[in-house]
Amino acid sequence: MKKTRTLPILLPSILIALLLCARSVPAQTSLPLRGPVNDFAEVIDPSTEARMEEMLRNFKERSGGIEITVVTVKSLEGRPIEDFALELGRQWKLGSGADHGSVILLTSIDDRKMRIEVSRHLEGDLPDALVGEIAISLRPYFRSGDYSSGLMFGAQSLVTTLAQRRGIPVEGIDRSLGSRQRERQSPPRRRSGSEGTGLIFIVIVIVVFVILSQVRRFGRGGHRGGGWGRRNTGLDILEAVIWSNILFGGGRGGFGGHRGGRDHHPDWSGWGGSSGGDWGGSSGGGDFGGGGASDSW
Repeated sequence: MKKTRTLPILLPSILIALLLCARSVPAQTSLPLRGPVNDFAEVIDPSTEARMEEMLRNFKERSGGIEITVVTVKSLEGRPIEDFALELGRQWKLGSGADHGSVILLTSIDDRKMRIEVSRHLEGDLPDALVGEIAISLRPYFRSGDYSSGLMFGAQSLVTTLAQRRGIPVEGIDRSLGSRQRERQSPPRRRSGSEGTGLIFIVIVIVVFVILSQVRRFGRGGHRGGGWGRRNTGLDILEAVIWSNILFGGGRGGFGGHRGGRDHHPDWSGWGGSSGGDWGGSSGGGDFGGGGASDSW
């Protein structure tokens, strides 16, 4: 008799537990991994897509295996963007190299949402607050429908931030050095006024960067071993902007970046690096724990 009375009480609890378990397991996305750029929504113009892919492949080579992957979809089909991004990273097993570092820049066009998902091994270099600032900086691009420039700038910001944090030489990222080397070998020519102005701007930027570095160092009490200590997100994001402008060229006010239409892109000619190779599928890849930030526009 006791068992019969207990059963109606237990059944609802069992059903609730099953529902909660089902919700905690993300559904399979079943999207095929194409490479560094996965434009399923078809919003990135071919020229930008080619340049972005080359940049991300070369950064992977220069960084020892960090995979920054750009993804666009039309719709999330009612799923939380956090679950969607997390499942993509795990399903595709993104991240190679010693620490399997990887980042996903996911944008859902119809939902007007975006997510930057950071793997566990890069959470120290890309804390949630800093990633959130990068995400916010993409709003103006997306609101105007310029997804090509917005995603390019987002990818550039992630590349330059990680390059600075990981001590990856700038000259290993800025492929315009090939043209600079050719200039050194060619006969000297008279500099124009615009070139002189450009040199002055670069000097000013370097001075500002040195000052910011000193402020950050003293703000942390000089502690650099065993982690970054307490971060100043405002200085971190400004630092990323400065690096992005140095490496890829400046542009509009605010957060910087290129904004002169879809034909205004950095000069990528003359930089070697991998032209193919596998992306994702690493045996130790897909180590995502939910770090990152989401935003909408």
